Amino acid sequence: MTLQQLRYVASIAEYGSLSKAARELYIAQPSLSKSIAELEKEIQKTLFVRTPRGVLFTDEGTEFLAYARQVLQQMDTLEKRYEIGSVTKHYFTVSSQHYPFASEAFSKVVESVKDELYEFMYIETQTQEIIDNVKSLKSEVGLLYLSPLNSTVIKRVLKEAHLIFEPLFETLPYACMRRNHPLAQKPSLTLLDLTPYPFLTYNQSHSNTYSMSEIILQPLHINKHLIVSDRSSATSLMLYSDAYCITAGAYPGTLHDESWIYIPINGQGKLTVGQIRNEHMMISKLALRFLEALQDIVGDI
Repeated sequence: MTLQQLRYVASIAEYGSLSKAARELYIAQPSLSKSIAELEKEIQKTLFVRTPRGVLFTDEGTEFLAYARQVLQQMDTLEKRYEIGSVTKHYFTVSSQHYPFASEAFSKVVESVKDELYEFMYIETQTQEIIDNVKSLKSEVGLLYLSPLNSTVIKRVLKEAHLIFEPLFETLPYACMRRNHPLAQKPSLTLLDLTPYPFLTYNQSHSNTYSMSEIILQPLHINKHLIVSDRSSATSLMLYSDAYCITAGAYPGTLHDESWIYIPINGQGKLTVGQIRNEHMMISKLALRFLEALQDIVGDI
């Protein structure tokens, strides 16, 4: 198996046929077909079938294509980073659940890199994608939580992916809502208190299992359920309705204005927020800087 063969497979997927891919790759179609046949023989898998309208990838081919694209993306990054005559550039990517304190820590890392070239990425996303990003090295650090309800499943998934979970802090679960919410004057809440109000969660798309969700606690009855894909939508819905979300910790004042209030939820135990990283990778200076900034912020929670 060669990188060239992986590029061939990716091109066939992009252009939808061998003839178009061969034309774009500037090679003869018989040469392309021969290379793909040799690859299929080596891995003992049929990657796609030819149809009058182009190629159709098999289930095994679709899975192979996903891995091939990961390898090609990493190779492209490697080549750009170490090309002859290139100026040293800093790279750092974090994938996180929807935590304001995480984006705050990331911004401190950005601010700390003065007069240097860098390419940083902050990905606020779904739990499964966080795991996938760290596994594939798209992200160096991932942030998620463990609780008595999800720890068994999450730990198993992390172990299978060769990822390490390192606790950062423990916190009570909090209900976040607008400051003039009907429950805003209560010093603490129970799940029963929250039952009449719209419960807001983040979409997990391809991973619908409870353990992979950001629904930190399961309310007794979800009669009104709002699902969003981003923090901006969540903010708007909670600002203009009685919706609430459940989150890990109360956030420092610098992370929100006076519109919001965070109330602890009793009787549910603590949550452990931690970082995940690939066990085969050494932690970088930028990652350490990010974790230090995170500890400074959550020390106020």
